[in-house]
Amino acid sequence: MIQKIERCYGSGRPRSARCDDNTDDVGDLVLSQESAPQTHSSQRQITRHVGISNSSVNRIIHEDLELRCLKKHRAHELTAAKHFTSHAFSSVAEELSGQHG
Repeated sequence: MIQKIERCYGSGRPRSARCDDNTDDVGDLVLSQESAPQTHSSQRQITRHVGISNSSVNRIIHEDLELRCLKKHRAHELTAAKHFTSHAFSSVAEELSGQHG
């Protein structure tokens, strides 16, 4: 016969890495970069500064602070000449597909 053990909320080992103090420290380091672009700290640098694991820093950033990484992506510039060329090509492609269909 198997007995079911009831556990109370918080009866396990308390959090040591994701406590309020560490969350505040990580939040201060991450959010201090907003007013000074190009001066970011990596997660590894934050890990060394706060003294907790890299996965804990990652969880604090994503789950506790609910922040997401935004990356810049280069996009090509659509000049008037390229726009005309692509528009002309699409018109020809539509005509050709209409003849075969």
